[in-house]
Amino acid sequence: MINFRQHLRKNPGRLSSSGLTLVELLAATVLATLLMGAVLGLLTSLTRNQRTILKSHGIPDPWQTQLQELFEWDLQNSRTLRAIPNGFQLEGFAGRDFSTGTPLHCPCRITYEIVEDEDRQHLIRRETHTESLNLENTTSALVCLDIGQVVCGAPRAAAESENYPSSLQGLPDGVLPEQVSVTLVSSIDGRMVFFRNLTIR
Repeated sequence: MINFRQHLRKNPGRLSSSGLTLVELLAATVLATLLMGAVLGLLTSLTRNQRTILKSHGIPDPWQTQLQELFEWDLQNSRTLRAIPNGFQLEGFAGRDFSTGTPLHCPCRITYEIVEDEDRQHLIRRETHTESLNLENTTSALVCLDIGQVVCGAPRAAAESENYPSSLQGLPDGVLPEQVSVTLVSSIDGRMVFFRNLTIR
């Protein structure tokens, strides 16, 4: 049997050459971190450039397209509108299955309302099936972050008030007209996003 100490004396460098030293491991970690940072920076730059190109060609962001489709569905399947302190409320038949999203066209109340979360404000959509006997007849969903005001108004009123958030005029309570516009006002910089001329009928 070979003595382990004698083996180490004859081959002093063999044990130290197997594996990474702490310095090499640290260098590899730093290099990997730098590479990850470069890749993330490149992806962020590409995303920003893509948004700029889309906006220059008049193409809305994907979230705006999805939100417009949601507004149109709710408005087209509602009959009346009522203003509430931080938003508006629709009554009609826009109800969908909470799990699958399948249209049910059941009596439904849709509420778009600004809610506060600590020092931020967000737009929430609440759907209530008014004639459901199920105790879980209401669902809520976050629609948009950092929204300080939402107004369901006439198309002309929204278009004329681009620089004056406080002057936006909502529609009066009652039957919905043939076309409306929904305006979102950012709670951060006051920037407006318009969903103009949404057709009801």
